[in-house]
Amino acid sequence: MHDLNPEHRTDLRKSGLNDEIVTAANIYSVPPRDIQKILGKSYADKVTSLLAFPYQQNGFRRYKLFPSIKDKDGHKVKYFQPPGSGVHLYYPPGIETVIPDPSIPLSFVEGEKKSLKGYQEGIYTIGIGGIWNWKEKGSDELLPDFDNIPLKGRVINLIPDGDYRTNKNVQKAVLSLAQKLKERGATPYLISLPDGEEKIGLDDFLVNYGVSEFWELLHEEIKTDPYERLNLPSSLEISRLEIKVDWLVKNLIPKESITLFHSIGGVGKSYLMYGLAKSVAEGKPFFDLEVIKTPVYVIDFENPLPEIVDRVKKDGGSENLRIWNLSHDPAPIRFDAEEWIIYKSFPPGLFIIDSLRSSHLLEENSSKDASLIMSRHKEIRAKGNTVILIHHENKLGGYRGSTAWFDLADHILKFSRVKGVGSDEDATEDDFNLPIRLGLGGKSRFSSAMELKPMYFRFVDHQLCSAGDPEEDILKKMGNLLDPINPPNQTEFRKLANDNLDLKRKTFDRLLRKGEERNLWYSKRSRERNKLVYLRTENEGF
Repeated sequence: MHDLNPEHRTDLRKSGLNDEIVTAANIYSVPPRDIQKILGKSYADKVTSLLAFPYQQNGFRRYKLFPSIKDKDGHKVKYFQPPGSGVHLYYPPGIETVIPDPSIPLSFVEGEKKSLKGYQEGIYTIGIGGIWNWKEKGSDELLPDFDNIPLKGRVINLIPDGDYRTNKNVQKAVLSLAQKLKERGATPYLISLPDGEEKIGLDDFLVNYGVSEFWELLHEEIKTDPYERLNLPSSLEISRLEIKVDWLVKNLIPKESITLFHSIGGVGKSYLMYGLAKSVAEGKPFFDLEVIKTPVYVIDFENPLPEIVDRVKKDGGSENLRIWNLSHDPAPIRFDAEEWIIYKSFPPGLFIIDSLRSSHLLEENSSKDASLIMSRHKEIRAKGNTVILIHHENKLGGYRGSTAWFDLADHILKFSRVKGVGSDEDATEDDFNLPIRLGLGGKSRFSSAMELKPMYFRFVDHQLCSAGDPEEDILKKMGNLLDPINPPNQTEFRKLANDNLDLKRKTFDRLLRKGEERNLWYSKRSRERNKLVYLRTENEGF
C-alpha cells in the first residue's frame, strides 16, 4: 500500500476497503507540493490534502478533496478532475478479466470507492464518476468506454444510491442509461438500496449489512417503454385488493377526499363546520354519526377572530383542532401563492377551508383557474388528507363560479333552509324558525354515500341542534312492517299500514315516497312474483 495520509486511510476504511484492494488500485495521497499543480491556486488554498484514484486502463485520475469545498456558485465540490480530461468508466483491478464474457452480469455504481467495495465483495462493479457520467456533456450517447464492453444479451445491474426513490434527477439519469443499454442489447435491472436519514451508497450498505443481504435486495427489470412503465393493473388484480372506502364521518365525509360543501350565506355553515371539526378532532360522534379521530386544521380566510372565539367557546376547544385565521401572524397562505406547499407538510388530517372563494385571488368563473386550485387540493389529498371546501351559492341557491369546482370535487354536500323536516325543497323566505337540511348536493364518487339520510337542524340559543322529524316514529313503524323473507308489493304494504297503523291511502302514498327518499326502504322487482316489492334498506336483496 502507498503511504497514505491518516485521514485518507480512515476515509477508505469507512467504505470498507481492505489493504489489498487499495494497493491493487494504486490509490495514493498526493504529495502536498503537487496539490497546487493539480488544482490551481484558488482551489489549493482551500484544501489540506488530495486522495488520488488512478484509472488504470487509460491513465486518467480523479481526486477526492479534503475537506470538500464550494465552487463560485456555492455548489459543494467533493471530487476534482483536470479541466478537459473527459469522462471515463472506472475499472476495479481484476474486472478486466470478466468484462469480455457477456454471460457474466456487470453492475454500475456511482463512484470509485463504491465500485471497489462491490468488487472486493464479489460483485462485478464498474464505477461512473457521477449519476450522469455515463455520457459526455452535451451528448446523449454512451461513453466510448462502453464500446469495450460486450453488452448484447448481458444483464446489467444499476445500483444508484438510496435516495433514488425520492430524487427525480437520479431517476431520470438511471432511466436514460437503461434506455441506452437496451439499445445495445443489454437487459438492465435496478437494485434498490434502502433510503435513510443520510444517503446510503453501495459501500455503506455492504459495510452495515454484508454481501448476503445485498443479494436479497429487490432486483427489478427496468422498463423503458412509456406504456410498460405505467404498469397498469388489470381489473382482475384490482378486484383482489382488500380496500374499502373509509369515512371520516360515517356516510357524510369520505376519508382522503375533497368534499365541496355549498350553501347560501347566513344559513350557518361555518357553525356546522366548527362543530364537525370539534367532533373529528376529539373522536366523538357528530350528532349520531361515527367519526375517525384525526388532527383538524381550519384555514379561515373569512371570520374575524372575535367571531371565531365565540363559536369555539360554544363548542369547547380541542388541542387536536388548529385554527389558522387572518389575525394570526403570518396570515393563512392562499392557494394561488407559491408558498401554498406548506400545507403538504402538515401532519395528515382534515383540512376545512373557509371559504373557497376567499382562499385565492384568481377568477372564480375561470375553469382554468379552478382547475389549478383544485389540482393543488388534490396534491394535499394525496398526502393522506381529507379536504372540505366551504363554498357560497348565489342568492338564488344556484352554483357559483365555474362548474369545474364541482366537476373536480369528489363529493358534494348542500346545507340549506327547507320548508320542513323531511323536505328537500328549499325555503324561499328567510324564516330562521325553519329547519336546515344537510345532505347530498350533487354528485358523489362514493356509491355508499347514497346511504346518507338527510340530517335536519335548527338553531337553539345560537347553537346548532338536531331537528327531529315528527313523522319519524310512524316511518319507523312502517319499516317494521316489511318482512325481509316475504316482502310485500305496494298493495300489500298499503293494507298492512292500514290494518296496523290506520293509515289512509293518501297519507300512506305520501309516506311511501318519503320513506324511499329518506332511503328507509326501496322497491325491487321480485323474480318469483314478477312484481315490485318493498324491502327495508338494511336488508339484503332477494
